[in-house]
Amino acid sequence: MLGFLSKNIKRFNLLFYGTSIVFVCNLLMSFSSSLVVYTILRCFIGFFLGVNIPLILCILTEYLPVHYRSFALSMIWTPFCLGTLYQLLVVYLVMPDLAADKTLDVLFYISFPSMITAIIYFMFLKDSPRNLIINDRTEEAFEILRNIGDAELTQEEKQKVVTEVKYGENKLYTEGSILSMFNPKLFTTTILLILIWAVNAFIYYCPMIIMSLTLKKIGLQGATVIEKSNNDVIKDEVVINLISIIGYFVAGVLSEIKVLGRIYCICIGFFGFAISTFLSFIYIMDFQFFLGLNSIFTTITLNVVCTYTFEIYPTKLRDTAGGFLYFFARLSGFCSQYFGIKLDQMNTFLPYYFTFTFSILGGVLSMLLPYETRGHHLDIDLQKEKDQREIEESKIIENEAEASKMG
Repeated sequence: MLGFLSKNIKRFNLLFYGTSIVFVCNLLMSFSSSLVVYTILRCFIGFFLGVNIPLILCILTEYLPVHYRSFALSMIWTPFCLGTLYQLLVVYLVMPDLAADKTLDVLFYISFPSMITAIIYFMFLKDSPRNLIINDRTEEAFEILRNIGDAELTQEEKQKVVTEVKYGENKLYTEGSILSMFNPKLFTTTILLILIWAVNAFIYYCPMIIMSLTLKKIGLQGATVIEKSNNDVIKDEVVINLISIIGYFVAGVLSEIKVLGRIYCICIGFFGFAISTFLSFIYIMDFQFFLGLNSIFTTITLNVVCTYTFEIYPTKLRDTAGGFLYFFARLSGFCSQYFGIKLDQMNTFLPYYFTFTFSILGGVLSMLLPYETRGHHLDIDLQKEKDQREIEESKIIENEAEASKMG
């Protein structure tokens, strides 16, 4: 839906009104104990979050410079973690005993961040110049560029920018539809990214939903199980979320290293998760530590996969691709929570056996991605760049071979 909506409604309208609706729905939930009303409102919230999150990342991707783009996109997720900490703080203060009669109070207090976000959008948000040019709003685009660069572009420079944006890779995707993502040039990349987003969401959300259950069961002293208090569990989740902030920083740093780039950084996240999960089976007393470590690795994968996705697709397809792949992530995340609970009922560690296997699968799939996006401008022909780089590397090897013979 994101691609269709962004083509027919301005990005600003989607973000501002969508976030406002999220605030209203959250607020209404705090005044109703009806399960039917709660379910309907949650559907609205889920829909608009599914629109807003990939859309704001698309805009940021188009604003950020080539160098350190991934680092900035990774660090921008820090407020996501802070939002989770805010929710845990509200739970700790309002319903420390997790009493059900305090649920509506919690919903009331956690509705306000979305209101603040909507106000920030209204005051500061502007669409990216790149997308404005694609949609024939060039005057708005050059006004933003003039404010950013503090200088007026010449007519020749403006024409060069328009030609580069509108008639580069974007001219191949006039419709910007989901079907365009499956053309021969992008088919392999799209299939792999669908699977990678789904796998990453599964290993991210599955432990999250059963984390409290596991932590309550893993208070081991010899063969005795010690039940943790609700406050202790909340504090444990706070610690794990704080640790995940490290993942945002590490993801940004690793993905900007030339020898790693985006693809190998994604692999590090997946395989690191697998190793950490495997060690948690051996050192059960340190299970909480490995949960935190897993949070770092899944954060690395999540952030860099997002960056890679928004870099690999041209502007004409970026909104569509972001919404489409985010849909598969949310679908996988929803299923993972259901299966996580069911598997936990069979065996405490069974969900983690599945996430261990899936993380290895995700690492293998990531290694098959055909193009590296680090250091490349948006909307360029990556296949052409790859071929040209291979030719240049082969020439260097030939020159070195000739020099060694002469030596």
